[in-house]
Amino acid sequence: MKAERYMLEKSVRALKNSPFPSGPDRETAEATLAALAEASGQTYEAVTKKRTIMERMRIVKPYVKFALAAMIVVAALIGIYYAAAASMVQRRLCSSA
Repeated sequence: MKAERYMLEKSVRALKNSPFPSGPDRETAEATLAALAEASGQTYEAVTKKRTIMERMRIVKPYVKFALAAMIVVAALIGIYYAAAASMVQRRLCSSA
């Protein structure tokens, strides 16, 4: 049992200390993007193109836009509520001192 555990720990240490690439090589990445472009019926340039925020917003479905707007409104209301509550607490502390 101890020998098996020792071998496991030794193997784990060897894996942790071994160098490995941070991602796939360039050929694999380009082949993957080309396959995605072919499968989606788009050109390679369209798949690899960086999109601006406005381009992304045009693609997003309307209900997702509504959900995003609702989350922003709720976050703003929570912020206003906590700012008002903090202000009231501060006023009470200053008036009692």
